[in-house]
Amino acid sequence: MSIAPHRALKALTGLLCAVLLLAGCTMTVQGKGEYAEGGVKKNAPPSELNIQNSDGSETDQQVANALDDAFTFWKKQMPKVFGKEFQEPAGGIYSYTPEQSEPIPCFEGDNSSAAQNAFYCSAEDIIAFDRNFMAELSDTYGPFLVALVMSHEVGHLVQSQTSGLDDKAIALETQADCYAGAFSQSAQKGTKYYDLTSEDLDAVLGGYLLFRDQPGESADDPSSHGSGFDRVAAFQEGFYEGAGYCKDAFGPDREYTEFAYNENEQKTGGNLSYEEIVGYADTEMNAFGDAVASDEGKSWEEVPAEPADGAVTCDGKKQDDQVYYCKAESTVLYDDSGAPATASEKYGDFAVMELFALAYSDAILNVTGSKTKGADRLTAQLCLSGVYAGDAFEKTVEGTPTAGGLKISPGDLDEAIALLIGIGEDDQVINTYKVDAFDRINAFREGFNSGREDGLTASAC
Repeated sequence: MSIAPHRALKALTGLLCAVLLLAGCTMTVQGKGEYAEGGVKKNAPPSELNIQNSDGSETDQQVANALDDAFTFWKKQMPKVFGKEFQEPAGGIYSYTPEQSEPIPCFEGDNSSAAQNAFYCSAEDIIAFDRNFMAELSDTYGPFLVALVMSHEVGHLVQSQTSGLDDKAIALETQADCYAGAFSQSAQKGTKYYDLTSEDLDAVLGGYLLFRDQPGESADDPSSHGSGFDRVAAFQEGFYEGAGYCKDAFGPDREYTEFAYNENEQKTGGNLSYEEIVGYADTEMNAFGDAVASDEGKSWEEVPAEPADGAVTCDGKKQDDQVYYCKAESTVLYDDSGAPATASEKYGDFAVMELFALAYSDAILNVTGSKTKGADRLTAQLCLSGVYAGDAFEKTVEGTPTAGGLKISPGDLDEAIALLIGIGEDDQVINTYKVDAFDRINAFREGFNSGREDGLTASAC
């Protein structure tokens, strides 16, 4: 964030490692991790789809299987959505390594420029991929991330056959993300090669943040692909709404959350220090609580935020949560040396504010008379924290500070997404009640959309 007009919440360096570190996750970052199965059906016959320049590797076979499923998906969807038949790329599928001596399709000059890439090239109507990069993604995040990357490129193939968008890069890229989400929903139901689980989706979300633009880039940049929030949002829209929705949702009126740094944010990376953001949390969150309570016709009494002396203890009982609303003491307590400080270091300042927003959302639900418990209550908290973020973002767009004098900075929403992936039931940040990361982010996103449209109200949650 930033202090309006002079402050900031931002910068996600080493984001994915940070996701794993906060969660204390056992998924390895190098070598084969716990998601090695990745939703792949065992004993499915290998696809006979031809891969040009293949070395016969398992990776090339994974890509063939993924594209086989994606092509099957679009052979069914294209007539329904666009009223025409889907055509596989006439130029075929091409596997390469940057070290090879042969030219790579659609690349001129040094092959190294094609490293760590996969692409659809309309000039030659071909899908090509760096097989070493695909192997790395598969080993780290599970083989379904390979399928997601390939289904995104097939999304570009669909665009070339339907001419449905102008050439604004971020619209093309996020629509392809949406198409990848629609394909992934079919993979969850079960395809020839995939039977996706919630764990696979969570692993994919972590990998997806690899492909975001760096904070501070503009949605109007001719090479923009979208922020992490924009890309995950598009993917989830496709997953929940289907390919027909994706067709019409990325026109000129679509709004994106990616915007450039101002001069001060350029210097700070859009981040306040941990001490600064914690100092603002009390004022910011009480203003948030008061606004929502007033909208519900309720009275809000100030809830202070206080650091705990060691482990968080409420009414004499030790709590696992490291940021916790203690109803008995009407206080939000936090472990000053635990998760909030770690979130600040690993993700950025808005991740810290999100932790406080979750705790204060519990207090808001208490004031408004909500009787929900467990997973349902956490989902409502996630939604309310999204309402806060959405309202703060809309105020930033309008040039107005929040009640606490803050504004959203580029990358803040990516920090929230990273945090919501990183927190988990076993790491004692908060109790997730087994609500998986995919659903945590979806609840936050729904609240965000409500906050942008309707301001600080609990009506959507």
